[in-house]
Amino acid sequence: MMFRDKRNERLGLLTSVIIFGLVGIVQLWRALAHVSLQFGGHAVPIWLSAIVGVLALLMAFWLGAILRRSRPVL
Repeated sequence: MMFRDKRNERLGLLTSVIIFGLVGIVQLWRALAHVSLQFGGHAVPIWLSAIVGVLALLMAFWLGAILRRSRPVL
């Protein structure tokens, strides 16, 4: 097991939930607002942001469920 301390494991899960949640929200906002994005001189398609947004939010919910199932350590 990577984490020897349960608190560190929970902190890592919480950090991941926050990061994936923010990425998902921003990507879905970009898709819904039709904000154009250029990366390395190439346009990033809107549909790609929608897919990435949905996947990131699914990851956030999945990790959140794992976090809720783990018992807090006092």
